[in-house]
Parts: sequence; structure tokens; C-alpha cells
Amino acid sequence: MQKRVLFTASTFGHICSFHIPYLKEFKDRGFVVDVACGGEMRKIPFADNLFQVTFEKKISSLKNFNAETELEKIIRQNQYDLIITHTTLAAFFTRVALGGMNPRPKVVDVMHGYLFDDKTNSLKKSVYYSAEKSMAKRTDLLLTMNDWDYNFAVKNNLGKKVGYIDGMGLDIDKIDATDSSQREKIREELNIPKDAFVFIYSAEFSKRKNQATLMKAMQKTDKNIYLILAGKGETVHDCQTLAENLSVRDRIKFPGFVSNIYSLYRACDGAVSSSKSEGLPFNVMEAMRFSLPIVVSKAKGNIDLIQDNINGLVCSKDSYIEFADKMNEIYYDVNLRKKLSEKAYEMSEKYDIKKVLPSVMEQYLSVL
Repeated sequence: MQKRVLFTASTFGHICSFHIPYLKEFKDRGFVVDVACGGEMRKIPFADNLFQVTFEKKISSLKNFNAETELEKIIRQNQYDLIITHTTLAAFFTRVALGGMNPRPKVVDVMHGYLFDDKTNSLKKSVYYSAEKSMAKRTDLLLTMNDWDYNFAVKNNLGKKVGYIDGMGLDIDKIDATDSSQREKIREELNIPKDAFVFIYSAEFSKRKNQATLMKAMQKTDKNIYLILAGKGETVHDCQTLAENLSVRDRIKFPGFVSNIYSLYRACDGAVSSSKSEGLPFNVMEAMRFSLPIVVSKAKGNIDLIQDNINGLVCSKDSYIEFADKMNEIYYDVNLRKKLSEKAYEMSEKYDIKKVLPSVMEQYLSVL
């Protein structure tokens, strides 16, 4: 009988962005591959069946309990051997849906970054920790991506087994093959001068991603420094208003969601990440492979990729002064840029999907 695997996540977009190679690998191994997500339905290559469930980003939303009921029905009807769940919200409600099932499918929870750390306020941390702890016995394997998350999960027994992976893998071949000929055209479309020094931050707009700190930093940077904030999200309008109020709106570009993000990277000279918390950030890995000198916040995930003054620069999460100083430093110091860029490119090899995928698949299959 064919084995069956179910992938769950808060959105179909998450699966499209990070997990298609894994769906293909399961398909090649003879599995029936299903995907259940919230949000807008997307075509998913290598998926046999797609299920749309009513996930709502706010964890306390009653819609999520509807999603749990929907998932329970899907799981019971299809008798999966393995469930691999992604994103905090979907991971929690997927495991809630397994309550009372005996036997139940094996479960791998891929933790893309706990939404808390040592500096998170105690109430928020307690809520998220309690949710994870309550699902530990239904988690056959918990996979983490950074040192803080791994150590926290082991210390608090948040899964029957806790493992560590180097993210989901970076398509290095595709990045290296990206055409740079559109650089001038893209700058022209965004109304960026040819000689400007352009930083990029590709991330969802949210308080956690902390774009507001960069708005303030831009006030203190050289007037030839521009910033592209690619993405969409709940705080985008607040950031645009803040940029207007700080009189830096002309040097900050908001292109929204960008499908050809690799071409956009080729149009830039550096990268930034002001995030307050990460798993193992894909945008930082991408910037490394594009040989962009990068300034990151001292947040878990970021500091697992970037070593200060080795392959990037690290500064305090909310210090816009530090961000401005280090962005200026990269702009003014050609030798520093060269050193950081070369080392970043070299260190990105570790995250090549050709190296990462076999290791992750081995962990996935170990629970069967």
C-alpha cells in the first residue's frame, strides 16, 4: 500500500516558497502527497490533493478551531502515515486535530523560529511556550534551525525527539544563474539613481520584522543610500507614513510583493535585516549568496548566519543609530564591502539545497 504524507502550513504561499523540492522528493519515493493550508489557494507542484482550511493569523481566532475540525476530518479520511507541519499557527492546530486518534500519524514539526526569546515579555512567552509544551507528546520529531530554539526545545522537552537542520535549503544554482542585465531597468522603474547605493530588505511587513527601525535609520544615512523594502503585510502603511513624516520617503521604495526577487537582488548593493526574531532567515541566506554586504539585527537566526565583521555586520535590534552607522560604514568602506561580500558568498555554500535536502529527508523518514 502507498504511504501517504500530509504537509500543513498557515498559507499555500509558504509551501510554494520553501517546500516544493521536498514534495517532489516524497513523490519520487512513491508517496501520495497532500497539502492543507489556509489563505488563497495556489497551485502546488507534486501535490496529489490540496485542501483549503480556515486558518486565521491570530492564534485566538475562533476560525482556527474550525480549521482544527477540518483538519481532523481530512486526516481521518486519508489515513496518513506522516504529517509534516510548518509555521507556528498551523503546527499547533494540526497537532490539536490529532487528539483522540489512536493510532495516529507520525508527526514532524518544523520550527521555523519560535515567536519568542529571552527578551520577550513574560505573558507572550508564556502563552506560546504553553501551547508548544501542550503538544510535545504529539510531536514525534521537532526540527529546529538555530541554536537558541534548539537549546530551548531540548531543555523543555518540546518533542519526543529534537533535531537540528540548516534551514530548508537554498537554490544556489538558480541564484548563481540570475541575469544581472536588468539592473539599470529595475532601478529606473523604482526611480533610483544609477549611482545610488541600494540596500534591500525582503520580508513581510510586521512588528517582528521591525521595518520601522530602518525608517529612522535612513534619516542618518548618506543621502546617496536608498532602501528597497520588498513585501507586503499589516504594517506597510504605517511604515510608509513614518517614512513620509521622517522626510525619507523618496529614498525608500515599497514595491510590494516581488515575484522576480532574485532580479531585484541583482539591482542592489547591500542588504539589511532588522528582524526581532527568526528561525534561519531565507532572505539573509539569499543576500549572502548574492555577495551582498549585510547589516543584521542581533536576533536569533540572524546571528546563526552572520558573524560580526566576518561575513556581515551585527547591531542591536532597535538601535536605528547603529543601523545607520553600519550602513554608512559599508557604503564608505570599499575594502570592508569586498571582505564581507566574499566571505558571505563562501559561507552560503553550507545552505545549498543539494546538501540540505538529503539531511532533512533523512530526518523526516526517521520517524516512520
